[in-house]
Amino acid sequence: MIAVSTEKPANARSMTVEHTRQIVRAYHAAYCGKDVRAAAAMLGDPFRFSSPMMTFDKPEQHVAALNRFVPFISNCDVISELHGEGEATLIYDLRVSLPPATQRCAEHFRVRDDQIREILIIVDATPWHPIIEAAATIRGPLEVASHSAKRSETHK
Repeated sequence: MIAVSTEKPANARSMTVEHTRQIVRAYHAAYCGKDVRAAAAMLGDPFRFSSPMMTFDKPEQHVAALNRFVPFISNCDVISELHGEGEATLIYDLRVSLPPATQRCAEHFRVRDDQIREILIIVDATPWHPIIEAAATIRGPLEVASHSAKRSETHK
């Protein structure tokens, strides 16, 4: 289970629904448009990213993963958007040039002080396991959550 904090720091600026929507849409457009620099500019510090395949605690780690992944994106078809004050959830079909070709994604964002502070992606990771393992063999570990992290620790 992933713990998600609902507390706001005392100095946090209140995020309206519309402002949250603008930030999340801009990030998603940059991500789907392969503009890693624009997507990176929207990430705050502290930052946390979590998916079934990997987890990051620094924006630089997420940007490195984006640089490796976005070349394979061919299209994103948004199915639904839900926005609140400082949080948003997008449901979309991600089309990529790798198997599985189309991946249904649910992506939850937490936004504070005009920056994305947390991204949680819910996706069926099964089709990605062979690709991640092959990439880890070629480039070294991709900071894959749970199974790869545990394997690398036991082989030290």
